[in-house]
Amino acid sequence: MSTPTPSPPQPPPPLIASLVESGLNENAARILIAAARLFGQKGYSATSVREIVQEADVTNPMLYYYFESKEGVFHRLLDFVVEALHQAIEDAIAQHEHVRDRLDAIAHTFFDGVKIAPELVRFVYAVLFGPVQSRPGADIVAMQQKSHGLLHKVFEAGVARGELLPHPGQSTHFWGGQFMALINNQMMIAFGILEFSCDCSEPEQLLNEYIGSGARERLLNFFFNGAGTLATQETP
Repeated sequence: MSTPTPSPPQPPPPLIASLVESGLNENAARILIAAARLFGQKGYSATSVREIVQEADVTNPMLYYYFESKEGVFHRLLDFVVEALHQAIEDAIAQHEHVRDRLDAIAHTFFDGVKIAPELVRFVYAVLFGPVQSRPGADIVAMQQKSHGLLHKVFEAGVARGELLPHPGQSTHFWGGQFMALINNQMMIAFGILEFSCDCSEPEQLLNEYIGSGARERLLNFFFNGAGTLATQETP
């Protein structure tokens, strides 16, 4: 009786593979992705170590070996996501010279995150907008200041080059906040589509309307040109 040939090992999912390429052990990467998915869906407090290791298909000792505790997983995950995001923004800025191209590349970076790593983006939103009491402490202000600071430099460079002429009473810091508000609005709608759309053939088309290239173009046009001009109303 012949011995069955063992199946070749399956490659890790793309997101885990990208974490491994960055230097992370594969089991540690599995733990982080599993934790991101569970923290984003259920919240930190409602997620147990047992659930994380089951989702990651690893053992309890592995989690404690790499991260020491569930809180250790949370902090390592948040640090990793924030560092990766800021690096991606810096790379997007460095690849372009003009302010509009830089903002388009930044929007592309954020929107691609929804498609490529929704677990990580959803986790960040849960940290930003979820109950503070239900998770470990995190310096959210510093995290937001870094991304806003990068945008501030983009706008400052655009003003210095004569590409942008500020209206009275506006500042580059104000622009950065408003631009991020537009980005976040589109991404929140995209998450709603991913979570609540039942037709498997429809979400991709809907996603493109909010985070595709056309959506980026509309967002930039709105940001730079506004919604329009109010028509003058004649007094009756």
